[in-house]
Amino acid sequence: MKKFCIGIDIAKKTFDATAIFVESIDSLNEVGYRQFENCPSGFRALVSWAKKLCKQCNGKLSEDGLFCMETTGGYDRQICMYLHDKGQNVWRESALQIHRSSGFRRGKNDKADSRNISEYAAKHQDKLVLFSPDPTVIMELKEIVNYRATMVERRKEAKTRLSEKKFTTVLGKSQTERVINKMSES
Repeated sequence: MKKFCIGIDIAKKTFDATAIFVESIDSLNEVGYRQFENCPSGFRALVSWAKKLCKQCNGKLSEDGLFCMETTGGYDRQICMYLHDKGQNVWRESALQIHRSSGFRRGKNDKADSRNISEYAAKHQDKLVLFSPDPTVIMELKEIVNYRATMVERRKEAKTRLSEKKFTTVLGKSQTERVINKMSES
């Protein structure tokens, strides 16, 4: 069981991290909170900060630490790869799973979310599945498939707009004259 859990709430430009020391499942002590830039320098600062906190709790981050975050699509990919490459334990979990386990809570903000994620990691280590990056070829194929799906959706939207445009377009001057001429002939 990991005794030092860092919950990370990721956004596009920044991420919030809350570290808790786990004495037992019933005894969770928050030992730190900080916000970082979502970029390589922010990742380095996170690891440095977490190592210091873990050391204060008489632990070694690579052995006793666990970084947990919600799967957010693309925003978490770089930090997961960075932490994995640095030999850290990384757990990506579904946001729905984390929020269901925490029940109803008041006050939703990034700091509170990072705290909820760290508590989830501490209490549910029996569900732990460590992050393992996909081979490069698989990641490239996933990107191509996602890009194709986006293009298919855009094509569908364009076709719909075109067909709607045919029904809503005001008749041009020459078309109007033909209609008036036909009406006057009858």
